Amino acid sequence: MRETVAGVIADIRERGDKAVSEYSEKFGKWSLDSFRLSDEEVGKTVGFARHRLDSLREFEVETLPGVPLGQEHIPVRAAGAYLPGVRCPLTASAHHLHRRPHPHRA
Repeated sequence: MRETVAGVIADIRERGDKAVSEYSEKFGKWSLDSFRLSDEEVGKTVGFARHRLDSLREFEVETLPGVPLGQEHIPVRAAGAYLPGVRCPLTASAHHLHRRPHPHRA
């Protein structure tokens, strides 16, 4: 398996989105012509992200002496994720669809 994964990663590094599209079709039976979001999609996603960020707070708590735990928000220029068989217009939608169900609301 390690060799297979290494081969897929090497192929994607070499051929980029074309290889991602082919692997998406092969493993997930779904692909797009382009994995880049349009300016409109980026705008919608950024607007949603701003609302989410406004609702989150950064914090740090020392749980034991010398053991700080916390949450920090660091913006990134670009990110990607492969979610087999998921057809979602926004990356955040895919995240919400793949979270574990709440034990009391399953």
